[in-house]
Amino acid sequence: MNLKNKYGLMYSVQKPKKKSVLRWFIVFLVLVQLSLIWPIYPLVGHIEPFVLGIPFSIIWVLLCLLLSFFGLLAFFIWENQE
Repeated sequence: MNLKNKYGLMYSVQKPKKKSVLRWFIVFLVLVQLSLIWPIYPLVGHIEPFVLGIPFSIIWVLLCLLLSFFGLLAFFIWENQE
């Protein structure tokens, strides 16, 4: 057994840096999803102003969806760099 890769009581195949990036990615996704429920959404959940003829509340949901998608895409690309 190679003791250089031992972290705690279990052996890990991941480096500790990846775990911290994963933690920040999960926090990012949780914040994006929380922006779609009660504490934040009522602040932006109005029909007016219109953006390109679409109510702002729908633009907010689309923006959160795009943030989640591009965040997931960036995490996927970062994770597969090796």
